[in-house]
Amino acid sequence: RDGWVYTVDDAQPYRRVWFITTDWFNEANQATFRTLEQTHPLQAVYGNCNPQWCLLLQLLEAPPEEQPALFGQEMAFWGADIDSVSREAIQTRLWWRVEHTPALNYSIGLHLLNSDGALVAQLDRNIVHYGQALETSQLEPGRIYIDSRALPLPDNLPPGDYRLALIVYDWQTGDLLRLADGGDSLDLGTVTLP
Repeated sequence: RDGWVYTVDDAQPYRRVWFITTDWFNEANQATFRTLEQTHPLQAVYGNCNPQWCLLLQLLEAPPEEQPALFGQEMAFWGADIDSVSREAIQTRLWWRVEHTPALNYSIGLHLLNSDGALVAQLDRNIVHYGQALETSQLEPGRIYIDSRALPLPDNLPPGDYRLALIVYDWQTGDLLRLADGGDSLDLGTVTLP
């Protein structure tokens, strides 16, 4: 129990938090959970609760980055999790939060680049949060959105190191949102294809 914490304030510094309770129907426990879920969205639930017996283990997780990269001062990107890499696809979770609902519906492009910087695979679309497709003009300020996507890979792509990049643009005009450094593409790091 050395790693156990008992208050929301003590849990905040941790990225992954298990909320464990045997008394889920207690309003104070639910209020604590809702407070923590504002910064650490729910990822998984294990266990069961009914009026006779209860044990719930709920995994909550905060975004990977402590500070966002801002696309055009509108779209705050809080980091990416690369969940798996295979010959068929790269599974990712892209973390977003806005301070003000964007007026436009932006498209988000996840791109894979080879060592020469050439585009070899891409997936451009809106945010899909827990299976629900959302336009950026539907995003609620202050809420965290997790865009889960599988970047499909071409069959003939050779093994090796590739770079992942992220862009945000107005799909109607093609205009890219700029980052603070003036660039229009955010480097998400290297992935190695088997």
